[in-house]
Amino acid sequence: MQIKENVPLAGYTTLEVGGPAGYLVEAKTRDEILEIRDWAKKEGIEWKMIAGGSNLLVSDEGYPGLIIVNRTAGSGMTLDDLVDQMNSRGLVGMECLAGIPGTVGGAVYGNAGAYGQTISDHLKGVTTLTGFWPREKCEFGYRESIFKKNKEIILEAEFDLPKGDREALVAKSDQIRELRKKKYPPEMKCPGSFFMNLWFDRLPEELKKQIPAEKVKGGKIAAGYLLEQVGARGRKLAGAAVADYHGNLIYNAGGAKAAEIWELARQLQEEVQKKFGVVLVPEVQLLGQF
Repeated sequence: MQIKENVPLAGYTTLEVGGPAGYLVEAKTRDEILEIRDWAKKEGIEWKMIAGGSNLLVSDEGYPGLIIVNRTAGSGMTLDDLVDQMNSRGLVGMECLAGIPGTVGGAVYGNAGAYGQTISDHLKGVTTLTGFWPREKCEFGYRESIFKKNKEIILEAEFDLPKGDREALVAKSDQIRELRKKKYPPEMKCPGSFFMNLWFDRLPEELKKQIPAEKVKGGKIAAGYLLEQVGARGRKLAGAAVADYHGNLIYNAGGAKAAEIWELARQLQEEVQKKFGVVLVPEVQLLGQF
């Protein structure tokens, strides 16, 4: 296990922005995670763990402490690989998560979901460095889990998936991947949706009256809809931009700085709040000083 110093973090995120980590280690086993964590504690160095970097915005100054990159076979597996494995076994419950970037651990951490499925739907429990967390103690919600609060290191996730038709599952995942490619082209440097969607029943009454019924899906209103009402589509700020076809897709259009991406997001957040009286919450996790 090699400890590297002053490693640029841009290459570890899908936005491809961000300054260096003071130290960086790619850990492949539980023992390696424990070893490097204990080293950091002994040296008095703050540390964070990342994985696929698909939902992460790193500041231009970077992070002065230690970054542990999760490369373990369990939580470090890509979510897309897990989807394919479950489909190949004819197990139902992961097929709609096809094409979501990142790892299994990151997906559990943020309770990732799409097209009516979330990773917690059939989850039995999660193993962390300190023990096993049954599903009922994981406090899953929309893009939420207890792991965002307690910062436990996720090692493994256990699922109980019902049997289904293998060919139908594979076909469903293939269809969803094609849809995602149109929305998030592989060459686009983006984190996916930047802001979380909003629960319709929690909106101010006046705002509810302004929302067309067809815009309410699964009890939520898309953040992109509100962003588009303030002219977000196609907006640019230096190297940061919003897709011209989706108001909640902020990306690195080329040579962007993290500060530019965050400033563009902040401006749009303020405009939505001023117009609608609600605060959009970033789905993207921030690392470093902003």
